Order: sequence, then structure tokens, then C-alpha cells
Amino acid sequence: MPTPLSPAASGAVAPLPHVSRETRVARRRALALAAAGLLALLAAACTSTQSPQGWSPPLLLKSATGEQLIIAAHTGHLYALPPNVTTPVWQFPPVDRTTYPIASTAAARLGAEVDALSIPADQKTTLLAKVKALNAQGPTITDLKTFLSSTTASPAEKSKFSADVDAATAATRDALSNLQAFYGDLGVSADGKTLYAAAFRGVVLALDAATGHLVWATNVGSEMIGGVAVAGDTIYYGSKGRRVYAADAASGAIKWTVPTNGEVWSTPTVVDGIVYATSLDGTLYALDPSGKTRWTFKNANAGIAGAATVSGAYVYVGAFDNKLYAVKAADGTQAWSFTGGNWFWGAPRVEGGVVYAANLDGRVYAVDAASGAPKWPKPFDTGSPVRSSPAVAGGGLIVGNKAGQVYKLDLSTGQAVGSAFLTGSTVYANLTADASGKVYVSPQSAQLIVLDATKALTASSTYTLK
Repeated sequence: MPTPLSPAASGAVAPLPHVSRETRVARRRALALAAAGLLALLAAACTSTQSPQGWSPPLLLKSATGEQLIIAAHTGHLYALPPNVTTPVWQFPPVDRTTYPIASTAAARLGAEVDALSIPADQKTTLLAKVKALNAQGPTITDLKTFLSSTTASPAEKSKFSADVDAATAATRDALSNLQAFYGDLGVSADGKTLYAAAFRGVVLALDAATGHLVWATNVGSEMIGGVAVAGDTIYYGSKGRRVYAADAASGAIKWTVPTNGEVWSTPTVVDGIVYATSLDGTLYALDPSGKTRWTFKNANAGIAGAATVSGAYVYVGAFDNKLYAVKAADGTQAWSFTGGNWFWGAPRVEGGVVYAANLDGRVYAVDAASGAPKWPKPFDTGSPVRSSPAVAGGGLIVGNKAGQVYKLDLSTGQAVGSAFLTGSTVYANLTADASGKVYVSPQSAQLIVLDATKALTASSTYTLK
């Protein structure tokens, strides 16, 4: 993945004679947006459909049974890892697909069809058992169809039910295939039972958190870099197809879509029912739960690829025009902006009235949340571009960079606490932390690294993802 360039490096166009200042400004902004969009695609060359790796951050999940799991992603796979145990509880897609059940929503539909068949109760009981045992591929499909043919169902019923079995099994197989990578945040239901993920291929998945079995899958028809946000019975996500979606969390059915003027590369942020989404045309959208636009912020002169951070009365977002913006949540007007040395990509972190934002110039900035004034004597220079969002753990700010270095910084001074931890691989994924001072890092290598940040950073455990 090439180091992203500043949109300012794209060059300026000399003003044409007899053209108004307003027209010249509009043209410059359009050129900057176009350049930023092109550079963003180059910067994210690792999202090539040929061999993307992904940068989905780890998710800490407490399952319905009370078990603590770490959900980690690498390329097109998800792993459910119990603490201090190297063997995953489950892996998605599974290694053995002949024993993998069809999506549970599809199985429920087939079960309802069995109940409606004009066959005796004993035949229904047997057929329902075979539906329950139905896998995405393998002998269970043939077994079910063989028994179906022996029932007293009418030829039309047999034909329709057989076709529906084929459709259900094919849909599950499709959901397991060629997912390519996971880039965005993983979502989880409030009860911890269902995990939501958006694959780069353009498939949104709902998985049983305890087993990794597919609940449902929706193909949005466009590649996806952002992840899934969960709010009650609704999930939200965006796509490169220039849309923001709201969908039913239980079934995946689309409730509404809102078109955007640019590709959506970030996970929506949902606070108090309001959905905040960003796009590569440089717009921040605030949407009502119904999908109606409350306001749009368009002051950025280049694309916005990172998620918005909402804290108090403000929405904070970084852009590819090298600026970090504070926007009033009430009406979308700008409160202040702060200029860095390159793009702000990862979502900023707000802690104790301070906004912490990492930049592709390799620096980490700390500014006052109300005024945008610098809080540190100088920004901390990691020496390598920082795409990911920082985390707070062990009383410090944790940040990882492209060189694979992870730093702990003093929140007040911006000074490093101890030495950098070397992961040995590029860090693009957002960092995840827990209340005990553990930090979870997903580098580009096939690993999940757990660091102890209670003092200086030290390795706690490492998982190999195969």
C-alpha cells in the first residue's frame, strides 16, 4: 500500500481570466476532491479485489453464555478466540463446509414450508428433522430430497420445495465464498448473541456469536470498506456504491437507503438515534432514524474516509484536506478546524475534553475539544504514517503505525511511556482496548497481538490466525 500523499500535493491550477473568485474557488474544490478521491484509491491499493488483506479491528464480545471472546479478522476470515487459548472456538468461513448448516433464517423458511405441505404428520416430523440437519453442501441435501420424493406431497409441492432447498443451500454457499477481506468495524447485538460483519465483496453477514453459524446474508451489490453499526433492532452500514443503509438486524431486510455524493468508506456512528456518516466527496451526513437528512457538513475540501466521533455537543471528523473538524451536532455548523501535516484518516478519540487524532504524517495531535487549541507542547512523531484510530488504556493513549510500532503516550504531555512495541508488521486496523488495560492489535500479518498497557507496553499473548 503506497504512502498516501497530501491532496495539496496535487498541484494548483492558475486562475483563468475573467472568471469570478467564487467560480475559481469552486473549481479548486472540485479538483481537490477529485484528486483526493483518486489518491484515496491509490492509498488503499490493498483493497484491490485480487488480494486484499483488510484492517478490521478486533472486537471483544461476551457471548450469551457468558464466555469472553475476541473476534479477530484476517483477509476474508473471522476467528472467535477465547482468552489464553490458541484454538478458535469457531472460524468463518469454516474449513469443512460439508458439515456447515444453512443460514438459520433460510432453515426457518423451509420449516414453515414443511408445515404447509399436504402430507401426514409423521412425514412432516421426519422432513423437519432433515431440514434441521441440512448443510450447505454434502449428502444431507441428497438425503432430504430422497425422502421428499417418497412423501405424499403433490408433484407441484415437491418441485417447489426442492427448488427452495437448492436456493437455500446455494445462498449459504455463496455467503461463504470469496469474501476477500474485512475492513470495517464488526458489530454485535446488545444481547451478545449475533455478530455482524461487512465483507469487502459487498456481503453483509449476521453470525451466531457462539457458533459462527450464518443467520442471514445480504448482498448489497457494491464493495464495502466500512463496517456495521448496531442500534437496537437496526443495523447501519455504507458502501462504495454511494449509499448508507439501514437494515433489520433480525432478518437483514433493508429498511431504507440514503444516497451520498461519494463512496462511503467508514462505519456509521449512531448516537441518540442519529446516524452520522462520511463520504469521499467530503461530506458529513446526519440522518434521522427514518433516513431523513437532518443536516450535511460540506466544509471539507477533500474526501472523508474515517468515521465520525460524537462527544457532547460536537461531532469530530478528520479529512483528506489535512484538517480535523469540530462540527456542532445540533445543526452541522463548524465550530473549529485544526490543520495537520497530511490526511486525517482514522476516527479521532475524545478523552477528558481532549481530542486525540493520528495523521498520515506520522504524528499524533492533541487539541482542546472545545476550541481546537493544541494541548501538547508539540505533536508526537511516530516516524511512520498512522491510519488507525488510537485507543486509551492503562492511563495512556495507544497508537500504532505503518511501520508496525505501537506506542503508549502520556495523555497530558504527549511523551512516550517506555519504548515502542514492535509488531513486525504494518498496523492499519483500529486498536481495541478493555477496562483491564489490555490492548488488542491486528497487524497485517496473520496474528492477533494482545499487549498489557498497565505500565509500559509489554506482550501479553499472541494468537496465530490460520
